[in-house]
Amino acid sequence: MKRSPTPPREEVSYPMPEEPAEGAEGVIKISLRFPDGNRVTRRFLKSDPLKVLFDVAAATQKVHPDNLDLDSQFPRFTLRSKGLENKMETVDLHNSMLMVRVNSGGS
Repeated sequence: MKRSPTPPREEVSYPMPEEPAEGAEGVIKISLRFPDGNRVTRRFLKSDPLKVLFDVAAATQKVHPDNLDLDSQFPRFTLRSKGLENKMETVDLHNSMLMVRVNSGGS
């Protein structure tokens, strides 16, 4: 009996937040390291809420932001524990490398 092909997984896309201009006032750089080893370094405003980091990771990984966690290696903490509406400047993320974890649960 011939099996019918599995339909391709529908790709979900999430909007990529706009990146501030190089040299703009209040700009910081943060790197995101994804599970596949790829790394993305982007500019953010210190006044941006932490949620923007999750939005960038979601747009890159094509998964819902709720299915992601971002971890700081030093000091060790999960960004979600800091509250997504807190500003980046309150968590001192300038020049940080954050590890992106995709939680099971799909997109």
